[in-house]
Amino acid sequence: MLQQAAAFPALTALVNDDPLAAAIDAVYNAASAQGDDHTRLLTEAQEALR
Repeated sequence: MLQQAAAFPALTALVNDDPLAAAIDAVYNAASAQGDDHTRLLTEAQEALR
């Protein structure tokens, strides 16, 4: 599967009316799109939020 196609749900998650649900869905879908490299994405996201 193309990584760009796998990342599309992360963008569509942002239209959720609930901001927390939108953020969680977007991060989950982005991590899924990263495949085996998902831990790097999650680590960088965590560091950015500190």
